[in-house]
Amino acid sequence: MRDELGAPYLELTGKAKELADRLDLDFDVSISHTKDYATAVVIAFKRGGSI
Repeated sequence: MRDELGAPYLELTGKAKELADRLDLDFDVSISHTKDYATAVVIAFKRGGSI
């Protein structure tokens, strides 16, 4: 999914959302691709923390 500026973001549901909420986690997502390959990286961190 992408936000209003086009940045990708992660939307959790179900048990994954429950666990992330209980652990007070937020996520950053990075997506890239070339002609032959695609990659995505997701970093989890405590809400209110800095990267």
